[in-house]
Amino acid sequence: MTYYVYAFEAKDIQEYILERTRLAEMMGASGLIDAICSAMLDAALSALALADKRDFHTARRGGGGFTLVFQKAEPAHALRDLISLIMPQFAPDLPFVHAIGDDRDERLAIEAALRQLPIAQQQPVLPLPLATPPLHRAPRTGLPAWGHFPKVDGEAIDRAALAKRRFTQDRLGKKFSLGDDSTVWPRNLNPNDLNPNDPGASAENLFPFHNANHRVAIVHIDGNGFGQALQDIRTATNNSSGEQAITVEFAFSQLVEAMSCEAAQEATMEVLLDQAVATEQETSIMPARPLVLGGDDLTMILRADLALDFVEHYMRAFERISAAKIKEFAKHHQGIKPKTHCMTTCAGVVFVGAKRPFDRAYRLAEALCAEAKQCSARHAPAGGPAPSFLAFGDSTASLSCDDDVLVTSSAGTRLAGTAYHLGVISAPDAPEFDALKALKTLYVDRQAELARSALNDVIVQLRHDETEAERRWKRWLAVIARRGETGAALRQQWQAHLARVAPSHRADPTRTPVLERVDERTQQRTGAFSPLGDLLAWLKAEARFNDSDT
Repeated sequence: MTYYVYAFEAKDIQEYILERTRLAEMMGASGLIDAICSAMLDAALSALALADKRDFHTARRGGGGFTLVFQKAEPAHALRDLISLIMPQFAPDLPFVHAIGDDRDERLAIEAALRQLPIAQQQPVLPLPLATPPLHRAPRTGLPAWGHFPKVDGEAIDRAALAKRRFTQDRLGKKFSLGDDSTVWPRNLNPNDLNPNDPGASAENLFPFHNANHRVAIVHIDGNGFGQALQDIRTATNNSSGEQAITVEFAFSQLVEAMSCEAAQEATMEVLLDQAVATEQETSIMPARPLVLGGDDLTMILRADLALDFVEHYMRAFERISAAKIKEFAKHHQGIKPKTHCMTTCAGVVFVGAKRPFDRAYRLAEALCAEAKQCSARHAPAGGPAPSFLAFGDSTASLSCDDDVLVTSSAGTRLAGTAYHLGVISAPDAPEFDALKALKTLYVDRQAELARSALNDVIVQLRHDETEAERRWKRWLAVIARRGETGAALRQQWQAHLARVAPSHRADPTRTPVLERVDERTQQRTGAFSPLGDLLAWLKAEARFNDSDT
């Protein structure tokens, strides 16, 4: 018997969601992508009278892609042709690839289909309608106009923007559901973006900023070792039938998504629920907007002062939940499980003004997440799970203008975007997030006694001249110490907290705020960084520093 596999995958998902600054369009784009593997696919299968388990079985379904295994060629080709027709109407301008592979072995048929996807991506797709000279264009994008956004003087908008605006179902918000309908997620960042034709749009659906601090965080979290875990499952099912092996692999993929949902719900309960703002409609609006939650990926916009707390809770919860679920998975599948006892995550967080372009901030968050994953890989024990790491920064001050280059001093010291370890999987030589958090807490608790402008001056000087920064650092410590016994104790406490951020790094906190490692063989400085830039970014996010101070 020959098996026919239809594989579909949406491309550039985050870019499609974050290419516009209007939150309602981001929400609509995220809902459209989430619906591809649910409502849209269900409608297509229903139109062709195809039923799961009877006409096909599922190898993957979620995260903007699906893989279906058929025993006949005709339904596979019919579904591919129908998807080709409806996708440009359902999610205009969203790139996608799809292909059909066949083989007498189910697993080899899947591999054949997946091998065709990169080839299909090289085939150009003509965007319609064509932008001919007499055609009216949307002023924000230059693309052919397809409708009007009535609130902004009847401004013309393109086809993709209109589709995103019209999709008002909050499908993704339900994945964060806390078991009741009293909490809602915001649809707009700016009151001027409210659409009177949207029944869900009202002043009470605006993003609830904290006082005058209109800063948000773009959060991107990605799991560690998901691909390796799937490979472990495939190896463990080598002697099983093709259908059984695919069923087990699909069950594990669904399990990972359940881990992400439970971790997101727990972090929402612990961090966001108390900060939700009550409305006149007897609901509470959350200070965040989820954009992607699929597989082991999470992308969100959060109020800046809550972002790191949320991310920390999510990452710790994911580690703990994954350990329990993997153990439970093995019980239900005859001992089949990944080699690691739990799964971990890495995260990148970028703080940005609510009116700034989010696509660039997302690229920075993705770069920081990649940096965190590199650190995680370096510290991963042989045969064990990689530890969790988190990197963050401020898009306007802490990070370079280049998307993939983080700020370093003239001497090569990392000044922002350092990856910090957290979680129960140890990383002995890595900077510790808990210690940085303790340093930040000490500053917040004793900020009246700490010269804020002088500390900022040290951070600025570190970019250009570490010798001058050391001189000003000593002077800052001396000013604190002049305040009697209390000042001397505060200085010692500050220095101890700074040294604990990275115990494996050599540091003299009385001389410099730079922590460094020295190669015992060459005596060369390696891995030098200062946590002060990250501390400043965190304080700015919480409005502890004003923009005028930086």
